[in-house]
Amino acid sequence: APAARAGMSAVKEDKMDNAEGTGGGEEKERKTSSIETSAVKEEKMESGGAEEKGSKKRNSEDKPDEAQPKKKAKVEGPAGYTKYLLKGIEGVKQEAVAGVLDRAAIPYTRLWKQRAKDAAEVWLPADEVIAKGSCFVLDGTKVHGRVMRVVLSDDDEAQTPAAAPPEDKSLSAKTLERQVTPLHDMSYKDQLYFKSSLLNGTLKKLTSKMIAELSSNNNSLGLAWVRKANKGPCLPLPPIHASPVVNGYRNKNEFTVGYDRDGKPCVGFRYGRFADGDSSVGCADNCLHIPEIALKIASAVTAFLRDQQDLQCWIAANHKGTWRMVMVRHSTAGEVMAVIQYASTNSEPEKLAGVLKKLEAYLKEKADSGEIQLTSLFFQEYNNVSNRADDSIPVRLAWGAEFFHEKLLGLDFRISPSAFFQVNTQAAEVLNALIRDFASSSGQDVVLDVCCGTGTIGLCVAAGAGKVVGIEICEPAVEDARKNEERNKVTNCTWLAGRAEDKIKEAIDTHVTPGSSCIAIVDPPREGLHWKVLKALRGAKEIERIVYVACNHVNWIDQARQLCSLHDNRCSDGEPFEPVKVRGVDLFPHTPHVELLSVFERGATLARTREAEKEAAGEG
Repeated sequence: APAARAGMSAVKEDKMDNAEGTGGGEEKERKTSSIETSAVKEEKMESGGAEEKGSKKRNSEDKPDEAQPKKKAKVEGPAGYTKYLLKGIEGVKQEAVAGVLDRAAIPYTRLWKQRAKDAAEVWLPADEVIAKGSCFVLDGTKVHGRVMRVVLSDDDEAQTPAAAPPEDKSLSAKTLERQVTPLHDMSYKDQLYFKSSLLNGTLKKLTSKMIAELSSNNNSLGLAWVRKANKGPCLPLPPIHASPVVNGYRNKNEFTVGYDRDGKPCVGFRYGRFADGDSSVGCADNCLHIPEIALKIASAVTAFLRDQQDLQCWIAANHKGTWRMVMVRHSTAGEVMAVIQYASTNSEPEKLAGVLKKLEAYLKEKADSGEIQLTSLFFQEYNNVSNRADDSIPVRLAWGAEFFHEKLLGLDFRISPSAFFQVNTQAAEVLNALIRDFASSSGQDVVLDVCCGTGTIGLCVAAGAGKVVGIEICEPAVEDARKNEERNKVTNCTWLAGRAEDKIKEAIDTHVTPGSSCIAIVDPPREGLHWKVLKALRGAKEIERIVYVACNHVNWIDQARQLCSLHDNRCSDGEPFEPVKVRGVDLFPHTPHVELLSVFERGATLARTREAEKEAAGEG
């Protein structure tokens, strides 16, 4: 997913940079605290003076053991924060480090990095759970090819020793499970607490961005909801909805095929990236979020690649090799499909066909004997250099059914190899029930399901809506949505294939009658909505409520700003929205990822909401 930009301008290589950030990604300022600057200068002067005095003493008395250099002055950080060192990143600029922290939504408040130095200094919350989660996420992260190691600063070692990563998790011993599920050493209660802190930081960052925008446009009055937030989170965050299942929850798993650190074929996950110098693959058996069904298939394919054929695994460095990826999907009813992806350009056609046939028979035998659970096998030929094939690349059914079905909120959904479906089925039920409640359709409203995929959200809210119009750019997904509608005997849905910025107006012109209201539900990919889609939403006066489902809450910040902005040149058409409700839903235990569900309103709908809030508070 495209990363959020650090938002800092470049600095000269040989200069020391100072920056201030906030918890969860608050807007960084380029100003350096005068107190901090003087403290740093004082530290250098005292350190240098101590060195000079110690040298004179050794020269005069020739007794080096008696030299007592003066202890360096401690640079005081902000109250409630503890200093950590991010080591192993010599040659990396401060803004690159800030980008890593911001993309991970780490709640830091101060960062200091001199490019020529090995370590950066960062102040993390003194709260032990938040500091520990931050350390687990950052430790081992690669920045411009250098592996970052988080250690507690000597200055603060006595304060929060438990917050630093355990010493036995050194870089050389870094496990794959720490790479893939960095929070797996934390209790689930602590994971939810940590994720709440990340979301609160995101909500606070939106307030900061709005304040900065209003200030830069000399708008002293601003917006009432921004003034009410008073530099804090734009809205209070209720407790995160926990996932009903914590381990083995993923219903879709994409394993990389490559070589392990002993040079043997392996189906698992990469330790790093080729661009960072480590493309080795490790076995995923200890990754807590992967179910046993998928692990057994990965193990079976690994054994086949090692013992029963001699074609090579795909190597990203030179685009050579054959075997690329194994994808496994399963339903709660026990139906399982696997897709074996391969490249055909690096092997003789006759030999490749023979090996594929052999693998097909091998997995069928394993399934029939009960060693693995597998009901459908597909092959996918993919020769592009990019790692991921898009949904337009076809798959070939070797044996079994072309699809299976999954239940969600009493509805039955058809799942094909490329169809989108939330990876945590039980948590997806929680999420979709919440979306349905947040949409609050009156039974007469038109609901636009933007980025509808196979129609999951639209069909879940259809019972309470007058009309649902799904919009999706992927034609096969739209076809699946129509089949899902038919299978569930839903009669009030229409599905449009095309770009959302073009289809939103078409949907409104066709289905929204004068005087009726329109609700938009958006569930975009991690990079968020294109600005043209945001402009189309802002420009459609009929839309008075937007329910935004964000799987990347960091990218959500600027998306929300554009929906609410008074001054954004690209998206200022139409009345701005206001955020009125937020909620977190955890679909990804053991990882720092969390879904953020938010509601934006304007016009008569917003007025009714504000009036209801006054009545609830006893003001009306």
